[in-house]
Amino acid sequence: MRFSLLLVDCTGDGLVGFMACARHRISREASHEYGEAWAPEEADGITLGSTLLFYTKDAGHPVRFMPPSFAKDIEQTPIPIKRVIRDELWSVIYGIWDYMEIRGSLRPKA
Repeated sequence: MRFSLLLVDCTGDGLVGFMACARHRISREASHEYGEAWAPEEADGITLGSTLLFYTKDAGHPVRFMPPSFAKDIEQTPIPIKRVIRDELWSVIYGIWDYMEIRGSLRPKA
């Protein structure tokens, strides 16, 4: 009897797969390899960037939010396609919160 093992490494940096000496690839595959419509036409060297988690919570009362000076204006800044660093992601998150809280759907209705 022959078995095969499929390992899905969700550590974000592939540490488990690396430690297990698993075959791997780094970057995005071409769309024709697995029939993925959103994959690039040709394989490239782009990898997933850093990930930051944020969530919202209803405090039950208005909470004043002042975005920091580095917050992105989401209405003016496209989300970057290239790999971004932690500080870039933070500025995007604060910009999203600014939009939701100050100009968007979380703004109290007059």
